[in-house]
Amino acid sequence: MYRKIRSFTINVLLLPFYWISFLIPRKKNIWVFGAWFGHSYMDNSKWLFESVCQREPRIRAIWLTRNREIMNSIRQIGLEAYMINSWKGYWLSCRAGLAVSSCGNTDINRIGISRAQKLQLWHGSPMKKIGKDDKFTQTDPLSILGILRKIWRPFFPFALERWDVVITASEFFKEFMASAFGIRPAKVKVTGYPRNDVLRNSDPPSISFIEDLKKAYNAKNVILYAPTHRQEGRDSFNLINTFDFAFVNKVLSETNSLLLIKMHYYHQGQQDAKPQSNASSRIFWLSKDEIPEINPLLNYTDILITDYSSVYFDYLILDRPVVFAPFDLEDYLAGDREMYDDYRNFTTAGPKCRDWDEVMEKCREILNGNDKYKDERKLAQQKYNSFIDANNCARVIELAKNMVKL
Repeated sequence: MYRKIRSFTINVLLLPFYWISFLIPRKKNIWVFGAWFGHSYMDNSKWLFESVCQREPRIRAIWLTRNREIMNSIRQIGLEAYMINSWKGYWLSCRAGLAVSSCGNTDINRIGISRAQKLQLWHGSPMKKIGKDDKFTQTDPLSILGILRKIWRPFFPFALERWDVVITASEFFKEFMASAFGIRPAKVKVTGYPRNDVLRNSDPPSISFIEDLKKAYNAKNVILYAPTHRQEGRDSFNLINTFDFAFVNKVLSETNSLLLIKMHYYHQGQQDAKPQSNASSRIFWLSKDEIPEINPLLNYTDILITDYSSVYFDYLILDRPVVFAPFDLEDYLAGDREMYDDYRNFTTAGPKCRDWDEVMEKCREILNGNDKYKDERKLAQQKYNSFIDANNCARVIELAKNMVKL
């Protein structure tokens, strides 16, 4: 209750600044960017921001953050960044013609972007329900809190999520995205995600940490385990502890492979999910400091292990094997997220395993040359990614320029 009262008080104090923002003239060539509630420099917003800075000298691209270290690191590479809630952050948001987000309006200064065009890049193609479609994160409109929210929200319009355009990866996802964000399907544009340009880049960025690991173990193959979150990080992730450590390492050794574990953003730093380790282990837990975001890592990955994560749709662009580990499917559907379609109906082009032993056996089969899902994977690639090139950023930039009539 204290948090609700505090939030209400802050909104009351911010309201005059919201109305003032309507009086400030906007410039079409000022674009503000942010991601992950202002706490990270990553994802589609980051890749588009850097692309705009490189390609569009007429556009003043500005990153907004709540983290001073992020602000300083961006400035050190010669780009413009400010704190979201600073006077400069507010002023530039009031002047911006375009506001770009990867999560919600708290990625940026929501008070100042009142009349800006708002572009939602999101952070992945949805297998699980998101936004307004996700009943587990939406407040029951008939509850006391739901009724109070319905009463006070019209008085604080900056607290509402309103998007002029939302992008997606293919026609298949348009209806889902429109429903999730409460907009007409015509406002959902198929461009591909900016972060996926790195998967088709002829000279992708190198990751020295991974290269050093492969050299140290003389490893030929990299297997990546990248599950989605549970309860948006409110619950610990304990599925890793269900595998047989010795057996997993045995398969890794026999196939000359490494297993890298990259947890979802919400579970970064969670210690109790880590498997036991020893000096001869070929299992490595990747911290957010070593690997801040996952997409550049996909270029190094020979097999992806995942569950209900959108990383599967991104990885399809590379046309490499996927093994699915939906061990907790029934519990997940009952208490975490619903799916837009039956999980078994999604074109999940890879084996769906019951436990870690089966996962590792399937990885062994694939690495021994028995890849049974090549044809199905190609169909899935075409279904879920309309563009298999390195021009997603370019398409989104042109879309954004049209939005502000630049």
